[in-house]
Amino acid sequence: MKLSSPFNPVVVARLFNIMPLTRSRPLVVAALVLRGPLAVAQGVLADAGFESGTFVPGGTGGWVAYSGSPAFVQSTARSGNWSLQANYAPMMDGSIVHQWVAVQPGSRYALTGWGMTPVRLGNNRVGYLDLTFCDINHVPIGQGNESGTISSSSPLNTWIALSVTGTAPTGAAYAEVIAGVGFPYFQTLGNNAVYFDDLTLSQIPEPAVHALLMTGLSGGLWFHSRKRQSWRVER
Repeated sequence: MKLSSPFNPVVVARLFNIMPLTRSRPLVVAALVLRGPLAVAQGVLADAGFESGTFVPGGTGGWVAYSGSPAFVQSTARSGNWSLQANYAPMMDGSIVHQWVAVQPGSRYALTGWGMTPVRLGNNRVGYLDLTFCDINHVPIGQGNESGTISSSSPLNTWIALSVTGTAPTGAAYAEVIAGVGFPYFQTLGNNAVYFDDLTLSQIPEPAVHALLMTGLSGGLWFHSRKRQSWRVER
């Protein structure tokens, strides 16, 4: 087996085993922007739908094979024309792709995507997404953050939503985004084809929304303070 450099022990280990101010209109505007479970910035991840159909050496600005024989395919896609196929081959310890994305320490990120298998996976094999934060030299900081999995009990031919969140720790410069198939025990029998499509890496909340929220809070507090002063003068 040949792994891309740098060596990521986290991946290898996984392979084997606003009280609102009601009088403040600016604040209402900010709150409307933030409606929904997550307010996120889209488009951080390069080639999130695998539509390029090709790997990018180094994994910066696109995907690169980490281990096994993953492939871009047109036979199965949730949207567009392409998806990623992670397909186990005997004597390999998994089929993985990864990509490096710049991050800000202290910021929280959500990795989401879709996975599907057309065949019953072999025992112990799982398809998953992983979000690992690394330093400027691409060395992992702490443990990775893993999504739920596509497994032998997952419904066939059904796209299943996968998601994982994590906060970039002090010293983090990159997130290593991973998609693929692994297993905790060495086996050579059974199927394990898993397809991935429509991945997204988002910062929570979106920086622009955060700025708007702070503006709304400041404006709301100023409006509230001025109104209280005016009420006292009138009395």
